[in-house]
Amino acid sequence: MADYAVHLSQAKHNEEVANRLIKDPPYHDWGITAAFYAAIHYLESWLFNRREKHTETSIPVGMDGKLQFTPHAWRERIVERNLNRSAFKSFRKLRNASETARYLSLYRIGPGRKPHWLGRPASQYFRPESAEILVKEDLTGLRKELKIKA
Repeated sequence: MADYAVHLSQAKHNEEVANRLIKDPPYHDWGITAAFYAAIHYLESWLFNRREKHTETSIPVGMDGKLQFTPHAWRERIVERNLNRSAFKSFRKLRNASETARYLSLYRIGPGRKPHWLGRPASQYFRPESAEILVKEDLTGLRKELKIKA
């Protein structure tokens, strides 16, 4: 398990990559993914000095011995329970946009939902301005809520 400093360093690196990519169409879609991974590492660095320590080692286990959540779902639950509503919405936007960019589908989350496939590559689906908002507003807002300086 990586410690606080390693997660923080990786988060800052990923955020820098995101900022570079959003300014370089057609690679701005990868900026969205880099921003989501920055968000994960900012959250993991924040968790390191808390009870959970790390999302992947703190997932609740059921009576049957099985994990009750996937790492992504548990991470999202931690954000929802511990951060303000705005930070939770930003985290969800980053996750959803990143999944759309990576898998070329919408509505991947939820039981019984069928994916809706994009009719074009992610670099054409996301406008560069949309990618910039995700990085500049959503990632920055989440980082500020975690009280982590850039």
